[in-house]
Amino acid sequence: MSEEFPNINDKNVRREIFDILVAGGVVALPTDTLHGFSAAVTYSDGLRRIAAMKGSAGRKQYILLASSIEMVDRYVSSYGCAGREQLAKIWPGPLTAVLPAGPECPEWYGETVAFRVPALPPLLELLETLGQPVVSSSVNQTGEPPLADPEEIQKRFGRSVDAIVAGPDTQCTVCSTVVDFTGKKPKVLRQGDYDWTDPDSGNSSNT
Repeated sequence: MSEEFPNINDKNVRREIFDILVAGGVVALPTDTLHGFSAAVTYSDGLRRIAAMKGSAGRKQYILLASSIEMVDRYVSSYGCAGREQLAKIWPGPLTAVLPAGPECPEWYGETVAFRVPALPPLLELLETLGQPVVSSSVNQTGEPPLADPEEIQKRFGRSVDAIVAGPDTQCTVCSTVVDFTGKKPKVLRQGDYDWTDPDSGNSSNT
């Protein structure tokens, strides 16, 4: 990995990212899974920029990254059929939970919201300092493979983002598992890096 890219482990870099995000900018951020186009959730301009870079048609519901389940509390009306205690035991981790949206959630998000608490300590520190979730969507155009290498991201999207940030030396290139908890039973929408098991049935999402 090239040394020219700022690393999220650096406190000074996190301060710079913070300044970009609070100004409504878009950053390619590392997570514990894939790199993501990220913008602070309260800035709709950032969301529009991400949609344009991805070539997304119409409204798309992006994952939100939070610093803790306490931050998630502010944006959901309930934890659906999962329950708060269960998700508190899983997070931080590569599980994205689709939950009923609460009144503090931006109107553009709709009736449900997809949340995750990533297992990457410097990112959690950044989110806690920011005081709000960030939108996160894989770094690619819709239909193309996601990019994880900052150099490749620079070649493809360098003129479209305000910063490209490197992460730990060992990067996971698998997406998070997405589970919908808004119904009577959990429903796996995407199998990823977390092996979801329904505690009521004892069945893994891989079976």
